[in-house]
Amino acid sequence: MLEKIIKSPLSDVFIPEKRFEDYILDQLDEYGEATALANSKSGEGYRYSDIRTFTRSIASGLVRHGFKQGDVLCIACRNNIEYPLITYGVLRCGGVVTFVNPIYTKGELQHQLKDSGTTIVITTNDFINKIQEAAIGVASVKHVFVIDQNVPSGCLPYSSLSNDSGDMCPRSLLSNPKQDTAFLFYSSGTTGVAKGCMLTHHNMIATTEQRGHPGLAPKTGSFKHCVIAAIPFFHIYGFTYFLSHGLTRGWKILTMYRFSPELYLETVQKYRVTMLNMVPTIAVALSNVPDLSKYDLSSVKGMGSGAGPLNLNAGKSLTRKMKSPPFKQGYGLTEVPLCHISPARNWKSNSIGILVPSSECKIVNPETGKSLGMGEEGEICMRGPQVMKGYLNNQAATDATIDKEKWFHTGDIGYYDNDGHFYIVDRLKELIKYKGYQVAPAELERVLQGYPGVSEAAVIGIPDTLAGELPRAYVVLMKQAKGNVTGEDLIQHTKDQVAPYKQLRGGIQFVEELPKNATGKILRRVLKKQFLKNQHSKL
Repeated sequence: MLEKIIKSPLSDVFIPEKRFEDYILDQLDEYGEATALANSKSGEGYRYSDIRTFTRSIASGLVRHGFKQGDVLCIACRNNIEYPLITYGVLRCGGVVTFVNPIYTKGELQHQLKDSGTTIVITTNDFINKIQEAAIGVASVKHVFVIDQNVPSGCLPYSSLSNDSGDMCPRSLLSNPKQDTAFLFYSSGTTGVAKGCMLTHHNMIATTEQRGHPGLAPKTGSFKHCVIAAIPFFHIYGFTYFLSHGLTRGWKILTMYRFSPELYLETVQKYRVTMLNMVPTIAVALSNVPDLSKYDLSSVKGMGSGAGPLNLNAGKSLTRKMKSPPFKQGYGLTEVPLCHISPARNWKSNSIGILVPSSECKIVNPETGKSLGMGEEGEICMRGPQVMKGYLNNQAATDATIDKEKWFHTGDIGYYDNDGHFYIVDRLKELIKYKGYQVAPAELERVLQGYPGVSEAAVIGIPDTLAGELPRAYVVLMKQAKGNVTGEDLIQHTKDQVAPYKQLRGGIQFVEELPKNATGKILRRVLKKQFLKNQHSKL
């Protein structure tokens, strides 16, 4: 039987055979003296013409400190105006960039630094103590640079890179864009162990070209968007949307260190922001602001959401209050940065959009692998030039995700309608999405099982209006521990081991046994079904 393979209704895109930093930098010259990046609070920023200059300086400074082609540099900070300068400086001297969430625990940081083979870390004073503690146990780390003026002992000033003369910047690099890794974005996948997704120069250029297709994002002539980058740049959505697509479009990008509804709305008003792109939790927070009418939001031309399912009630409420067109949505993964996105016209606000150009998609029965037709729910599988090369140092995980025909199995359950619009209804992979972040149940289960007296543990995500999902644990105690181990004990134990967004905000329930299949695998879906049934009965 022939497979039902869906192709994009849009024409294919041309993907230049070049390095990603050259692809980006070559497009910036036309925007010249326009502001590229600005701090939303202070207004301090860089022009488009500055980006090439600082990229060269940083590349040269890194080479001067022993950084060479193929080495890995880790950026560990919140959104700031230096982010793209560092990123493209690293790529310019042939390096690989990895990003960490700076709120990671010491153990989580160490895992990524070791696994990636990071040699240089660039961070800020907010996180330097944690970074230094983690780096001590990682032999590959040679230098830690600090962006702020007050540089702690044992660290180097970032200014020594950004103020470099530039004379050590490599003139040309041997390169294979389809094979050379440009970025290592880390994803929890299904195992709970964060894995490095190897995204090549070709992958990133493909993603940017796909996002910029005229059928998705038509150019607007002399009009240039002003946008707020409240989505973290260390997240694949934040990076590709703002620091690749946004820069190639000449946007003014306002970096926001930490989101708050009031600051966000004040920034829209102050800078006459034209487009609001956000994660669902931001949409919910903004929709809950009592009086939006006190802000002048008339500059906003549209809104978009990604990194998780949008709460439709919040979306409708916000568009009504903002007097904006309905939300556009998109869908991608760390391993496949862009899969589907709302078209420029005639989009459906409850859909993740249409298949992006130069891509193929199929919906398959997760049990049999049989491809399914319109309206039939199954696992979404993707194939195209934006699919990652694989997981770093983990061929088994790569083979389990990308099959022999190059189909990437997303683990998300969805379907498509007769207009070619796609919808996600569930996740085959049992990752929990808390405020756009991925939380792996297996990781939390291992932490809980490390506490004395815990026999077994299972973690599920429970629905939450603001956060999307909250991690909730079901714990079986050993006989001798009953009455001695409390939920508070386990919550505190977990807090000490994992980042804040992974904490058990959904609570802990002690049970006598966990549901399992015939081979002993814990059935998290049964627990979730039981929880939802109990909640429904209380209504």
